[in-house]
Amino acid sequence: HASVREHFFFLSGEFPHWEYPSAEQNESQLVLFRQGFYLNRRPGPEGLHGIETEPSSQTGCLVLHWRTSTGNIAGDSNFEEESIEVPFV
Repeated sequence: HASVREHFFFLSGEFPHWEYPSAEQNESQLVLFRQGFYLNRRPGPEGLHGIETEPSSQTGCLVLHWRTSTGNIAGDSNFEEESIEVPFV
């Protein structure tokens, strides 16, 4: 995201999530967030991340998520300006 800083604290369950070195990179690293994990995602191109079709969570998760502004969640009015959208390969 261009300017939004995000924080996540995982209270329970699991959340598979993918980290990408860049928008041009086709390979990503799977990170499985679980209870007690904390994520402090700074704005900028090195924070490219997302959800892919597989794997999916077997349990779902309960997470506290807070952010410094809007635009990092699909449906936000400024999502297209704030976020990099990369199609699945």
